[in-house]
Order: sequence, then C-alpha cells, then structure tokens
Amino acid sequence: MWTNTALIPPFGVFVPVLSTVIICFASYYFFKWINGDVIVHIRDATKNHSWTSLRMSSKAWYCSICESLLLNGIGVYCDCCGVCADTDCIKKANKRLQCKVITSKSEVFLHHWVKGNLPLGALCAICKDDCSMEPGLVDFQCCWCQRTVHTECLKGLEKECDFGPYKNIIVPPWCVQVARMKSSIHRHLLLRGVQDPGWENWYPLVVVANRKSGNNDGGVVLSEFRKYLNPVQVLDLAERTPAAALQWSVLVAPKPIKLLIAGGDRTVSWILSSVHKMDLDPQPAVSLLPLGTGNGLSRVLGWGKRSHSEIDVEKLIGSFTFYICLFVGLPCEQTWCICTIAAKVANQTAIKRVYYRLSVLNRLFR
Repeated sequence: MWTNTALIPPFGVFVPVLSTVIICFASYYFFKWINGDVIVHIRDATKNHSWTSLRMSSKAWYCSICESLLLNGIGVYCDCCGVCADTDCIKKANKRLQCKVITSKSEVFLHHWVKGNLPLGALCAICKDDCSMEPGLVDFQCCWCQRTVHTECLKGLEKECDFGPYKNIIVPPWCVQVARMKSSIHRHLLLRGVQDPGWENWYPLVVVANRKSGNNDGGVVLSEFRKYLNPVQVLDLAERTPAAALQWSVLVAPKPIKLLIAGGDRTVSWILSSVHKMDLDPQPAVSLLPLGTGNGLSRVLGWGKRSHSEIDVEKLIGSFTFYICLFVGLPCEQTWCICTIAAKVANQTAIKRVYYRLSVLNRLFR
C-alpha cells in the first residue's frame, strides 16, 4: 500500500510541544497547591447570607421577610448579621437584606441595623428599658456594636457605629484589603492585606476551629464568633489549613494577633506545629477553647477539660488568657513549646511558664 510519509510530521516534532504542555500544567497546579495553603479565601457577602439552621431554644424566631413565627426551629438564620428566614423566603432575603459587609472603602461607618430576633434580656441603649417585649419582629440590633434599641428610640442614637465594647479585637471593614481572582467557574475573594485602624490597644482576634470536631461544637463556635467579629477573622479548619489562619500574623505585622484555637489536643498540636514551622514574627498570643475529649494541654494550661455546651461569646472574651508560645530546639533534636504568661497575683506580676515537648505532642495527637 502506498503512503505519503512526507505528510506525516516526524515524531521528534511532538516531543517538545508535549513537554511544554506538561510543564505548563504541572507548574500551574504546583503553584496553585503551594499558594492554597497560605492564601486566605473570603466569602463574598454581597451575594448571599451565611445561613445556618436554627437551633431549638426558648427564644421565639421570626422571619425577617414575611415576619411569620418560625415554629419548631424550622428555618435558617445568618450567623453573620442575624437575619432570619423560613425556607420560602431565603432567596428574597438574599436579594433584599444586606449581609454584614466584610470590606469597605469608607472610614465613616454607619450602624448596620437588623430588625427583630433580639437576644433575651436585651436593653435599649437609649431608655434602658427591656426590648422585644411585644411578640413579632420588633426593635433593632446593630450587628457590629451589638447595641439594641427600641424602634421609637432609634433616632436618638448616633448614626456612626463605634464597634462597641469589642472594638479592640475587631478588624473594621475599611481595613480589609481584598483581591478578586476569577476562575472559569466563579470569582473568589482573597485577603490581600490588613491595615491598622490606629486605635489604641488594637489587637485583632482570629478564631480557628474545625466545624466537624468536638461533636460538631466547632461549628457552633465559628457561628457565634462571626456575629461579634468581622467574618474574615473566623476560619474553618475543615476548609483551610493552619497556614492560612496564621497568615494573619504576616498581614497584621508588626502588630501581634490574638489567636483563639477551639478544639482538642489534635487541633492545638496542628496549629502550634505550624506556628513553629512558619517562624512567625511577631508570635501570635494563643488561647484555647477546649472542645470534645482529650484536652490534656488545655488542662495543663488551666482552661479546663471541656467548654460548656452553650457558648456565651461575651463571657468568653472577657475570660480568655493568652499565652506567648516560644519554641526552643535542643541538641537532641527535640523541640519544646514554652507557653509564657504574665499574670497579676497580689498586685505583683508573676510569670507562669508551661513546658510542652512539641515532638511528643505531635506524636501523641496525630
């Protein structure tokens, strides 16, 4: 059979082309894998709310759209801003009601008022009387400063929000710098930088937990803290690695961050190992919120065996003790984690140090 071999390209032509394609694809996925550990991905709050199923409680919940009573805990609420909705009103709530903004260009920041579903025992910031005394979707709460106010007293408050009693641990939206990364499917928001607002004694709190750990208590902790902080300060270890959470230390430097680790010894070991490997400067001040069982390190440092089932963020923020963890390498190739705290005892400053061998910690709790 006759064949025209001149029309068939020699095999040597395909080799360079194929090699170039393979190298390009390998380089793309390699750098994507490298950067995926340290980039902080952000939820785009302009699209949807952060919906969470309602938990059964003695509090009555009302839909923020149709204002109907949500019976038997059937419905969802946004754990960032507090908006509630029944299943038929979720799409309407996403379109009509703005969620808690993550980033903003203006330093003039107004209250973000959410109508109804106030916490039990809420008092009006103006007249100091009880709020939500009538059934239904009544009165307002700011999802940043947490102030509550009667509808008729709303005009008596300053329009500009001062971020309330937890101002010193909140990252205000105008300090959050984001970058938009467009993929073939959808767009992503990435945390590019964090500016210092210039507030006195400002040390931002970063909360990390795995929503699947501690009998799913980790998810409850994350939801509760999103209400009080900028949602970008709350990271789920089920989605991101500790390196992404610790990237906050790099972005906020030279200011140190306060790092709250909610979980058991496995989670604590994972985070502390990452702190040691990344050699952060300054080191984050670490505190623990024990979840689940096996909280040996938490007991040693005085945080107890396990947190209560009900998470009261306001009480927790005032009771946290933060340690500076130093890592000392010994000639025998063992690394010890030294957690140091300065505490006031009888009007004198006492230094408490707890020594924990990091290699043993990793070996025991992997």
